[in-house]
Amino acid sequence: MLFDTNGQILSSHYIEYGLLFTPDGVEQDAEEWWRNTCLCVSSCVRQSGVDPQQITALSISSQGIAGVPVDANGQVLYNALSWLDNRSTEEQSRMRQLFGFERIRQLTGKNNTDYSLPQLWWIKRQRPEVYAKTDKYLMPLDFLIRRMTDRSATDFSMASGTLAFDVHHSCWIQEFFDTLELPADLWADLLPMGTAVGSLTADAAKAMGLPASVTVVMGAQDQRCAALGAGIEPGVITISLGTAAAVCSLLAAPTIDPEGLVTCCGMDGQSWMAETTIGTTGAALKWLRNTCFAGQSYDELNQLASQAQPGAGGLLFLPLLNRGKGGFFGLRLETTPGDMVRAVMEGVAYIFRHHIENHERLSGPCRELRIFGGGSNSPIWLQIISDVTGKRVVRPRTHETACLGAAILAAKGAGLLTDIYHAEAMTGAPSQIFTPNSANELLYTEAYRKSLELSDFIDKF
Repeated sequence: MLFDTNGQILSSHYIEYGLLFTPDGVEQDAEEWWRNTCLCVSSCVRQSGVDPQQITALSISSQGIAGVPVDANGQVLYNALSWLDNRSTEEQSRMRQLFGFERIRQLTGKNNTDYSLPQLWWIKRQRPEVYAKTDKYLMPLDFLIRRMTDRSATDFSMASGTLAFDVHHSCWIQEFFDTLELPADLWADLLPMGTAVGSLTADAAKAMGLPASVTVVMGAQDQRCAALGAGIEPGVITISLGTAAAVCSLLAAPTIDPEGLVTCCGMDGQSWMAETTIGTTGAALKWLRNTCFAGQSYDELNQLASQAQPGAGGLLFLPLLNRGKGGFFGLRLETTPGDMVRAVMEGVAYIFRHHIENHERLSGPCRELRIFGGGSNSPIWLQIISDVTGKRVVRPRTHETACLGAAILAAKGAGLLTDIYHAEAMTGAPSQIFTPNSANELLYTEAYRKSLELSDFIDKF
């Protein structure tokens, strides 16, 4: 995407990436990352009609928890191991034995061990011929930065997805490398997001149709970029309401949740981010549509939900479909189609309320939710979330908050912006605002309590 300094999209180009399912696990072709990046950037430039000489800076919003080994010339030695890959279970178990899970959690801010460091250790143990040639183990952001500038660098948010990053001191954990006999310099240099990395190489500039004068600026992991593009700041929680959901809030200091429910991620070294995820949110509504309302559009489902009364006639829905613990509870003969749709939306809202309360334990009171993603296209759903949580809900100007967040970082690195958390000129005015309906407060508070009790009951099975 190409943006101007007011955050307006001037052009965009989109290509999907494929996954490679191998006998070992789930992989990706890192060369495809580079080919598609070059194609997308050059297409954006051509479509925009903008003189390439006017383009000042470039930054990246990247998937995390994936890595690719490269040699000293930056050439790929093995397919990238995807964040969906689970081949390193033995290495994870061994790490927990060596370091202790609680110590890992306290250092990294993570509540599980399914990250990039165990994947690299798997390569060393299971593919020694690849490991012997490996000069760097790069995540997607690092790999693209390397191709653009010839420098291996990453940011704190990407590093947070490795299980090798000390979230308190914003550095690699040397103890882990020493014990696993992995050189620390296999990882990229650490730079805060929004830092200028360097200019494009002549080859990269030619491949992307850009002048070599363009400044390459350190980007971030996609959910961090999305939160920036949505306008996250102290007192504001962002929610990515797509197939799954990510709930994010800012922390003034690295904070490890004593209850182990919220993860802590690096940001720019001045702020940190608390994050929780929900596996099936938009996916739950899609399941309902495909199963019970085949052929109907989401707009038609929204209309059905609008016709049902708050509380969905007493019907509760747990959207835990990815865990085999979801379902409707309280179905009656008089239950309507609208009740079912509304119950799904309310069920997701109840889970959001629970997550928001956990965030508030760590990051302080929340005055506003910024919600983006496909689910934010539903006004009735956003109003339900506002009513259930008691928070003002803002729908940002654009859904493309991850790309916008990267543009904000690019502007910061180019000296066009001083504070990534106050980029109102680029995030723009909200497209919609929803405020809680106090008449529904008691009803939803009681329904929320029942949903928590039901979830606790189901978890026992």
